[in-house]
Amino acid sequence: GNMKYTVSSLSFTCLTGSQMASLPEHFGIEIFYGWASERYWTELLKRCYQRERKSFSIHSPFDFYHMDSEIPDDQLFDYLSEPFDLYHRFSGTHYVVHTDSGGCRKLEEREKERLRARCMERINRFAEICESNGIGLVIENVPCPGGSGLFSQKDFTRLFQENSGLHALYDTGHGNMSGYDVRKLQAELKGQLAGYHLHDNFGDSDSHLRIGKGNMDWSAFMKGVKADTPGASMVLEYNEASVSDYEEDRKILESLVGE
Repeated sequence: GNMKYTVSSLSFTCLTGSQMASLPEHFGIEIFYGWASERYWTELLKRCYQRERKSFSIHSPFDFYHMDSEIPDDQLFDYLSEPFDLYHRFSGTHYVVHTDSGGCRKLEEREKERLRARCMERINRFAEICESNGIGLVIENVPCPGGSGLFSQKDFTRLFQENSGLHALYDTGHGNMSGYDVRKLQAELKGQLAGYHLHDNFGDSDSHLRIGKGNMDWSAFMKGVKADTPGASMVLEYNEASVSDYEEDRKILESLVGE
């Protein structure tokens, strides 16, 4: 098929990291930058990209600061800009950043409004920094069980509709937990939806299961991909999987669109 599939470093932690180099060459690679040293990534990526492999993306660090953190803007942007050199060194295509810190928010509506406004303003400011540094920023939805997060589907959609230069990355597992209607999102954002994080769950926890191991409708999802976002990057983001599992699941997804 013509769809571009990428494998996240999520399942290749610690001792298994070096196995990423043995993923089939048609897979791109996305790394969780914050979980290893720059030296580690440089050595690993040199081995991953010595032949035909093309696509490379980075998931921003998010363990300590977020768009809604109570820290000065320049401190936040400094934290988020650290991977830029590595991104360019291996010709990155996407840089993934969360809308906010996620989780259930038992907050007054007014407080939510304040935090959401702060996130939106910072996302737009950081988008300018990315643009001037040649970085392809994509903004990802975060898991909010029961849809009680800062960004409802309506808020998430509005962020991109009001800022035509921004691009979205839709995380299927997070959306499933937050009660998002993926077909509606695909139809409304179309080309502004630049990528996906693909994994499954049962709606109650962010378990990052292989596709088909939770309760999501992958057939409907893939029809939407084909209809509305055919150029989107397809990133398999599993908690646990072997090298061969990724190829198996890619073939399943391809078969659902008749590729």
